Amino acid sequence: MDQDLEKLTNEGLDNFNRGDMDAMREMMSPEGYVYEESGDLRIEGRDAAVDWFRQWRKAFPDLTGQMLRVVVGGDTAVSEIRWTRTHNGRLPAAMGGVEPTGRSITNVGTIWHTYRDGKLIAERNHVDALLIMTQLGLLPAPSSA
Repeated sequence: MDQDLEKLTNEGLDNFNRGDMDAMREMMSPEGYVYEESGDLRIEGRDAAVDWFRQWRKAFPDLTGQMLRVVVGGDTAVSEIRWTRTHNGRLPAAMGGVEPTGRSITNVGTIWHTYRDGKLIAERNHVDALLIMTQLGLLPAPSSA
């Protein structure tokens, strides 16, 4: 089962990188799927989650994840992903609705993917929002003093 979850997790990232939201939706359980993200964002239902992912792809049309590693235990896979992108569209309203800055940014994050019967039932995305906002020029860089 562990290799199957690793394969499913890699497939999900591949779908996201291609912008194939239909394939992503099909990987999610039609009953009870929940997506959570740092900052207390909670989205219930696969249609609402796919809408959220579409908003991010509009803000960052070149958004791409590179899988660094996947660790599997029981019904859960944890992925570490390096994200790269250029801010060429408006950020989702839940992230401040900031107009495009044209800046390219990179960060590493982790996602906890929980599966049941081969379908995603929950994902918890740990995002370093402070780093993202700093790279976008929306916050001052920390001093090196």
